Amino acid sequence: MSFGCRSCLQPASVGARIADRHRNHTTQPEPRRDPEGDGTAKPIAAERPDAEPGRYLLVVKNSRPLYDPALKLTYSFEIWSDGTDIPGFMRFAGPAAEGSDGTTSLTVPNNVELTPEHVYKWRVRSYVGLDNSEYSAWTTFVAPTNTGYIRGNELYDPLDNGTTVGRIFGPVTFLPGQGVRLESKSSWIEYVMPATATTGEFSAIFTGLTVKNVESEDPKDRVLTMREGFAPMNDNRFRFSIDVRGNGAAAWRFLTGSTTSYIETVGAGERPPLGFRRANTYFIRGVWNGSRLQVTYKDLTNGTTLYDAGKGYGGTYRPAPQVVYVGSPWVGGERGEPSSYDGMVVRQVWMSPNPRPAFANR
Repeated sequence: MSFGCRSCLQPASVGARIADRHRNHTTQPEPRRDPEGDGTAKPIAAERPDAEPGRYLLVVKNSRPLYDPALKLTYSFEIWSDGTDIPGFMRFAGPAAEGSDGTTSLTVPNNVELTPEHVYKWRVRSYVGLDNSEYSAWTTFVAPTNTGYIRGNELYDPLDNGTTVGRIFGPVTFLPGQGVRLESKSSWIEYVMPATATTGEFSAIFTGLTVKNVESEDPKDRVLTMREGFAPMNDNRFRFSIDVRGNGAAAWRFLTGSTTSYIETVGAGERPPLGFRRANTYFIRGVWNGSRLQVTYKDLTNGTTLYDAGKGYGGTYRPAPQVVYVGSPWVGGERGEPSSYDGMVVRQVWMSPNPRPAFANR
């Protein structure tokens, strides 16, 4: 239905009520943090570092239809970037039904990729049928630093900010701006997932990797692992492990419910030494898509791919619960021995059915 009159709708007001650390005040429309996801603005200072990050809540005063004040409008929100964070300019566009308290708000979906500490601008206009108002004036906000989260079957832990959303076992050292260093083979970080990623990506950025033994693959150190629950890793029916071995060899193993039928690297031909250098920065990733596991090792310092190989698999990866690790868990009495890669520095851990976002590549 169209009334054929854009001027019949007034623009949404540029005033919006927001809360900040110190006081309430009226200002330009800005995003509010909604840490509990319940639609109520909360002061940013109330957020805990290990809590699920607040979602962006955009709030505007309602516009007013001149010809029928009782008419309910819809509001179209847009978020734009200057294009220097990731390619492209529009980051989000979406509608919201008019609120009943004189304001209208929209919670930006979690899958909208906003780079931490980057400046974004946003605007809004109202419409009914094919008639719409002019856009409001642009206003800006700075996306806050993401301190990490575990949400459903998605994990993000930057680890370069002096804290973790996981649970630490054994001695570790946080290095500001660099990540966390595992100080022993009995050190690891554990993340218990509320839901299972039956397909997905598990990846992180590393420094401190080196060739420990040019003559042998020993020690068989692990950098990233997953399992079902807390049954021993070496006998776990949903084991996932990626290694950097003594001679720098790439190695991995992946099980989908059976300890007798699985895929892994077999023999020296499938486990090439990669010549790790302690000072270089590396990216290691495993991707399982329902029928194939692909494992990649990249040297980010030189911009080269050192290893990119995988194999097909049967069954479904469905650990319940899915427990994710930096390093590898081991307790006395289990088969094997402690096998976390001692001395490695890890940051920007990502495990999700969704592709790794740009903000996790810092």
